[in-house]
Amino acid sequence: NNAPGPAIPMGGDPVELPGAMITQAEGEILLAEIESKMVAAEFSEMNRRADPTDDDSISDFSSRGPGPTGLFKPDVTAPGDQIESARAGSGTESLTISGTSMAAPQVAGMAALLKEKFPELEPRAIKAIIQNTARPAKIVGADGTPPLSLQGTGIVDIAKALHSTAYAAPGGLGFGIFKPEYNDAAIRQVEVTNFSEFDQRFKVTVEGNMGADSSGVVVGVPQEVFVGAGDTASVPVSLSIQSSNVEATTNFQEFDGWVVFTSDRSELRVGYTAVVEPASRIDIHSRGDNYQLRNVAFGSAGIFGYTAATSADNNLGFRSVSEESVLLSFNADQDWTNFSQYVLQMNIDSNEDGEVDYSVSVADLRTLDPEGNRSITGTIASAIDDVAAETRSLLYIAQAGINNSVLQFQFDVLGEFGFLAEGDVAFDYTLTLANLFAEDDSPVVVGSGSIDLSQQVEFSIPAISLPAQQGAEFIFTGPGKPMLMIPTESTPDKRVKLMD
Repeated sequence: NNAPGPAIPMGGDPVELPGAMITQAEGEILLAEIESKMVAAEFSEMNRRADPTDDDSISDFSSRGPGPTGLFKPDVTAPGDQIESARAGSGTESLTISGTSMAAPQVAGMAALLKEKFPELEPRAIKAIIQNTARPAKIVGADGTPPLSLQGTGIVDIAKALHSTAYAAPGGLGFGIFKPEYNDAAIRQVEVTNFSEFDQRFKVTVEGNMGADSSGVVVGVPQEVFVGAGDTASVPVSLSIQSSNVEATTNFQEFDGWVVFTSDRSELRVGYTAVVEPASRIDIHSRGDNYQLRNVAFGSAGIFGYTAATSADNNLGFRSVSEESVLLSFNADQDWTNFSQYVLQMNIDSNEDGEVDYSVSVADLRTLDPEGNRSITGTIASAIDDVAAETRSLLYIAQAGINNSVLQFQFDVLGEFGFLAEGDVAFDYTLTLANLFAEDDSPVVVGSGSIDLSQQVEFSIPAISLPAQQGAEFIFTGPGKPMLMIPTESTPDKRVKLMD
């Protein structure tokens, strides 16, 4: 109690929590004891209980794949959340941290144990065993298992790995990224090696995970494979895509699971992933001032109307979205995996005297504001620099799709953050693109020309979402050349359509 008088009982009816209270006088005696002596306490073994609720679940800070061009990444998952280990250089102290710094040493230790038991196996085989013997991760509070782009083939199982008699390599198949207008297919090979002294006959099955309920993506394998003692057999794994049976969306979809090889001595699990983005295909026909659009493929289409900038490159369009601001769309000549690794810079000659007056940068927030963002954020934004004043203003969030070539970004041409003088409507520009992850990250010129806001085209519908096998029409007016940017087309050369 914090006041004189008798202790008071716990309140509430019923009281589920066991508890007790002592008087203020008794409490002061205990406080005096604590202040005068070293007091230590610990729970007895009978009062300790393991909580398995989140065992084998993925930490919320784990990175997610797939890797560039659809590579199978991550490979596998290991304990890495609040792991206690030796503190380097301390002698006797420990350190508890989380992340790859804890998970990677556990996998390295596992590899060392496997190499010790199977010294004849090469690193490729050791890696395959680690992946083949992993068990699927759990989702706390739900059935099923996370996507393989988050867990790899699963949680490492050292005991199971040490009893291996065979392995299947590679342990993870990344089929890649598909953008089919209609249908597509691919095939990969898995080599099953039996390093035991006994012949093994494997039953081969497919255990679907993400997208397993879709009839549009089918993984095919032979029913069984025989591998003699000390031999290796190659097993084809096929992927077939029928876009008409894949859910129509403008976002990529992940399909994954495991190819499982089961004998009376082994169970080998090989993970597979595929990213499928059914593409649109827009046919355009004109009838006077009306333009008829039809999406003849099986992917939904996103269509955006712009005015083509005066440029020989035909890769940049613009559209005013307010009295002060202009929206631009740039189409690169090849897809990027994620635009966070790039910087698009638009050097602006506002008075057309041949000198750069302002510079617009479009990049990840980490690149634009490294002091405020220590890591890559995945959020793309624009910023404008006044070259003479050496000042920067962050402006707007940009849109850049994954595995795409179309970037849409915005900045002010008038007002507080603008650069055009009153009554002026035109400026010259040069576009450069730099890949920050490349060995040579020097900016490359990807376009140049001029923008004249007085030449803008007005679209009856500036943005259209057009489902598969559906049509729409629009009317445009204005002196400039209309341009359609269609990020949902299959390849960069199809994503820009200039209108006559």
